[in-house]
Amino acid sequence: MPAFPKEEFLGRVDETKRRMDAAGMDCLVVIDAANIFYLSGFDAHSAYVPQALVVIAGEEEPRLIVRDMDVPGDTAFMAAKHIHGYPEDYIAHPRSHPYDHFGDLFRAWGIASKRIGVELSQLDVVSWGRLQQALPNVRWPDADGLVTWQRLIKSPAELAYMKQAGQIADAAMRVAIEKSVVGARECDVGAEVMAAQIRGLPEFGGDRPVTPHMPSGCPRVAAPHLAWTDAKLAPGTVTNVELGGFRHRYVTGLSRTIVQGTPEERLQRLHLATKEAVDTVFDSVRPGWTCEEVEALFRKTTRKHGFEKKSRVGYAIGIDWTEKTASLRPGDLTVLKPDMTFHLMAGMWYDSWGYVLSEAFRVTEGGIESFSRLPRDLFVK
Repeated sequence: MPAFPKEEFLGRVDETKRRMDAAGMDCLVVIDAANIFYLSGFDAHSAYVPQALVVIAGEEEPRLIVRDMDVPGDTAFMAAKHIHGYPEDYIAHPRSHPYDHFGDLFRAWGIASKRIGVELSQLDVVSWGRLQQALPNVRWPDADGLVTWQRLIKSPAELAYMKQAGQIADAAMRVAIEKSVVGARECDVGAEVMAAQIRGLPEFGGDRPVTPHMPSGCPRVAAPHLAWTDAKLAPGTVTNVELGGFRHRYVTGLSRTIVQGTPEERLQRLHLATKEAVDTVFDSVRPGWTCEEVEALFRKTTRKHGFEKKSRVGYAIGIDWTEKTASLRPGDLTVLKPDMTFHLMAGMWYDSWGYVLSEAFRVTEGGIESFSRLPRDLFVK
């Protein structure tokens, strides 16, 4: 069943059509899997082969093109006649390509000479060439960002899923803290964390998770995007855990640092500086602030303690972990509005050590509100 009522999907599609019209597009080829889900509910793990959602200005429901075996997925809201499969012969064939079949469908729908927007960043060179070859009379304006920016402000139903995702993230992080003990293998801790992400809560389960980042020990802890090894946690080991709670694709990020024994003085200082900066952001930021103003407040707070974060402080989050729109960094003048959601990533990494603290938040009418209820502690075992 689709994750949202049909009326919510139709409202999203109507807004996309308004954006298409403003950009002079007759149709839109949506390739980003998150955007396909946003506009249709289609949620198969199938984006490793070509697939697309086609929004046509004169049709109420979009059309989904997927591999034949993925047609019966029963997650898209559209009528069956709007879901089209292409034969297996097109998969990994040296001469045929799925976009050849797209051309046949577009001609059958009468749109083979229209102005069709396409998410160009989602196409490899071969696919882009085959799509142009299959439809030589189409004009192809770049539609990157058209749907993605539409996702920036969340609906009440989306926020409800993100609230549930936040509860799942908290539960998974509690497991990470509990299971991280001297003598435990990193991979065993990771297994427990992923089980908690998938299990969710008694009231609702979790969705398929992105693999948690859990680098442990020097120098691995200085690299933020490593997973686990089969090494055992030893006294003094630092583990930086970044994980997400997932509910119907919606995600909330959460990060904490765990130490086996007394932490080094520099780590304690970085923790206190970062926590103060995060607390200050949550206490101060209001709708109407720009993204760069949020970053500037964070940077001002950590700088007085001698720490400078080199990477961005956060980014929009929702269906994707990173929504490829607004970022909390210098130069981003995006204005915060109620029901936008961000991941405040306050981690800092140095040559051989690092520390993480992050939470996802929602912009409210009067400030910002975290999706997490976990203490902002440096967890010492």
